[in-house]
Amino acid sequence: AVIRQAAEKPAPKLRSLIRPLDRDLETICAKCLEREPAARYRSAGDLAEDLERWLEGRPIVARPVSPPVRLWRWSKRNPIVSASIVGCLFLGAVAASRQIKNERLTLAAKEEVAALHSVEIVSIFDLDRAKPEDALSAQLGAELQRSFAAIGPGRITLGAPGSARPFTIQHSDKVETRAALLGTIRQLGKKSRMTLRAIDARSGQTFLHRIFTFENPSSIAPGMAHELGAELYSLLDSRISPVGDVANDPGMKNPRAREHIIAGRELLGGRVGDDIDRAIDLFRKAIEITPDSSLAYSGLAEALSRHHVYAVKDSSLDEAERAARQALALNGENGEAHRMLAGTLYFQGHLTEALEEIQRAFECPVVDSRGAGLAGMIEKALGRPDRALVWLRIAKTDEPHPAEHDAMRGDCWTELTEDEQAEACYRRYWELRPQHPEGWMGICRVRLLQGKFAEANAICAKNAARYAEFKYSGEMAAQTAFFSRDFVAAEKLYGALMDANATGGADFYSAVSYESALGRILSARADPRGNELLRKSKAVELKNVAAAPRDPDALYRLAAVEASLGEDAAASRHLRSAKEAGWIDFRAAMVDPRFDNLRATVSGRAILEEMKATVASLREQASKEKEDQ
Repeated sequence: AVIRQAAEKPAPKLRSLIRPLDRDLETICAKCLEREPAARYRSAGDLAEDLERWLEGRPIVARPVSPPVRLWRWSKRNPIVSASIVGCLFLGAVAASRQIKNERLTLAAKEEVAALHSVEIVSIFDLDRAKPEDALSAQLGAELQRSFAAIGPGRITLGAPGSARPFTIQHSDKVETRAALLGTIRQLGKKSRMTLRAIDARSGQTFLHRIFTFENPSSIAPGMAHELGAELYSLLDSRISPVGDVANDPGMKNPRAREHIIAGRELLGGRVGDDIDRAIDLFRKAIEITPDSSLAYSGLAEALSRHHVYAVKDSSLDEAERAARQALALNGENGEAHRMLAGTLYFQGHLTEALEEIQRAFECPVVDSRGAGLAGMIEKALGRPDRALVWLRIAKTDEPHPAEHDAMRGDCWTELTEDEQAEACYRRYWELRPQHPEGWMGICRVRLLQGKFAEANAICAKNAARYAEFKYSGEMAAQTAFFSRDFVAAEKLYGALMDANATGGADFYSAVSYESALGRILSARADPRGNELLRKSKAVELKNVAAAPRDPDALYRLAAVEASLGEDAAASRHLRSAKEAGWIDFRAAMVDPRFDNLRATVSGRAILEEMKATVASLREQASKEKEDQ
């Protein structure tokens, strides 16, 4: 037993037998008792030297055996046990490696699921104020992130503040997520109405469309966000199916009707009266083929509206309105039909109703980006050119032709008396769209309002004949002569315009109807036909005001006719009503011969000064908006 113990087990530690002894002496003794000769002192001299070091309190040469060495010696003495332990450690290492790999795969899978459920909130846009609601967008994002977190991996991000494209996305927008969420908000009485649309970032198709109504316009209800988040997360789990797709319209499913609709839209790209007439025929044929096609009816409504604007003879807007309403009866979520109905109401002077329709167009599953330009026209007519400029800036991001909206932007800056900016817009339009007359006409109008009649006449003389196919060119030439008080030339020009369309001129710059202008010219030389024409024009305008009591143009035209007849009290009353409805172009009334009598009255001058003050306030607001961009 003693021999076996000496051969297999290490010698006991000295201090286990005699506790008070020093650790260094224990180490020296243990080195002497090492079983392997190489581990002991090499000679008695080395041992004596280490003992002397210990006696003198100096560091000894011998060192305790390290734990790894002890472990190695133990494993040699216990090969079976040590092999078992090594095997267990190996299996544990393999299991740990697989666990780490699985965790990494799980993280990758979670990231893949999160990418599948990634949504960027591009914009919540306030339709009433024409401003992005960045704070509301952030709040919606936070609520949706909480909703996603309760379901599974997902990611909600916020787009850049103040989106320039609040209704559509394009590949150039570089949306880094699976989907984009766009929305609008506006007031309906005491409640807020929010419309949200989820759009596939790759295809640009809408796959979710929801409308919510709630009390607090500045706060997102958690319940609403939870409901939306659950539905959105579920839809992103599967293949996205578009909603509001025009391909589902019966007219697009029928090959013959589809050809007519597409051909009609192509013809509407121009402004020639014959092309518009042919487009009308094509849409009517499409309706004959598929009477239940909402797109065919909305296309007809657009063609008829274009005919009213660009054709030599005015076309009745009644048919255009009926076509738009029929399109909505067939499909209430046809955004194009809402836009066309808004356009017909705008031309009829029903501006509040037109604004409601264009806002509804922005709330449809598929938004027609051209609606932003029409929204700008409506806001301008309502006396908010500052707000109109915001809409036109949005329209510019998706305009199919360069500078397409610059003429309208020039009109807004003109009403704000920012003539330098207005002229820059007109010149850009004239340079990039020289086939259309709005560029030179806008500059000519600015010169008239500035009282620079010689310059206006020079511009008109150089360009009017070149654009004779456009009815507005003749109107610009007539108005230039009229405001310049060249009544001989104006009489000839307005006479020719009346021969083509006796009721025209109402929708052109400064709301000068042919009949009222010719009546004022004739009355200036005491021709009895003048007052006769003015009284006839008054009857027409009274009828127009009765049909559209809040139309600022109609009220202004009525005031102009009454002022020409010397009916100053009535003219003042209707001019003030026009101002309250949105007419702010005080400079037009300052140079319009029809207002000569009214400008001499105290009440007339007071109203014009009020308009001037309103313009100054709006100009300041527009400048602030421009600085914020």
